[in-house]
Amino acid sequence: MTLMKSGIIGRASGLIFLAAILFSCKKESYTLLDPAGAGIWSHYTTGLPGNQVRGITLDHQGLMWVAFSGAGIASYDGDSFTPYNISNSQILSNGVTCLDVRTNGDLYIGTTDGISVRTTDGSWLYYQDPVNILYIYAIKCKANGTVVAGTSGYGFLTYDGTNIYQYYDVSYKNVKAIEEDISGNTWLGTDNGLFKWTGSGFTHYTTANGLPTNNITSLLYDSKSRLWIGGYGGTAVAWIDAGGQLHTQSLFTGSADLYMKDIYEDQRGHIWFATWYDGLIEFDGVVPHSYKVYNGFPENDVNAAGQDKDGNMWFGLYSMGLERYTIPIQ
Repeated sequence: MTLMKSGIIGRASGLIFLAAILFSCKKESYTLLDPAGAGIWSHYTTGLPGNQVRGITLDHQGLMWVAFSGAGIASYDGDSFTPYNISNSQILSNGVTCLDVRTNGDLYIGTTDGISVRTTDGSWLYYQDPVNILYIYAIKCKANGTVVAGTSGYGFLTYDGTNIYQYYDVSYKNVKAIEEDISGNTWLGTDNGLFKWTGSGFTHYTTANGLPTNNITSLLYDSKSRLWIGGYGGTAVAWIDAGGQLHTQSLFTGSADLYMKDIYEDQRGHIWFATWYDGLIEFDGVVPHSYKVYNGFPENDVNAAGQDKDGNMWFGLYSMGLERYTIPIQ
């Protein structure tokens, strides 16, 4: 099976060129009660295609792409957002769940019914399963060009540039997070623990190996060769070092059930944890700093984290748009 030109199923064939609508965005800058005593925070709401953000990624041309639940996607050039949805593009669905950029520059977009691709020349491709409705949980574009997509109930898919393959087993049928390490191994976060896939075999990690929970919802391989593992449940996050040893890290939230939605590393090496219920947590390597409603953050449910071409951190909120953090000059 190969990716298909958008428009074959239920759409007129051929590329439809429509003028993109430029959305100006209203931002409010303010000083958050920041225990680290740094940076400028800005809140973006008015003018966004939607206020529930599901993912953030940066492409090779410096455009930041944002996925909005129920409202498609939008690119941000540093001044304004340009939306893409089913009314002005050939994206499969407005129900976007995740996105990532392939090595050739194509944007891969996970939706509630398959995968859309916006190529570097502005064309649209797609993949839908001929039998099942594929809810895409996560997409990872690997360094060798392979695309890996995690699904709800149907394992994971890989695309090597020519063919799409499906990998399924009842032990990893729900793949919620995907990451790649420096050796090219693929790590899969599932509701049955963590799987390391070498391409020819699997290694399975669970609470029996020291994970705080078996419901893994977010992964990050950082600049120090640590694989960070976030989940739903437990009181800590975990990480695996370069030697393969598993460790846990308390974030001192006081929560008995952490719910990690995303993990991201900024240009300073600080690790950011986007959570539900416990807000945003910044870990500088020594002390975790918490950002919640009580100290000025817009809401306590954060879905996504990313970075723009200037190194500013962006955080996608569950219901209140975007939050930007301008990192101070060191």
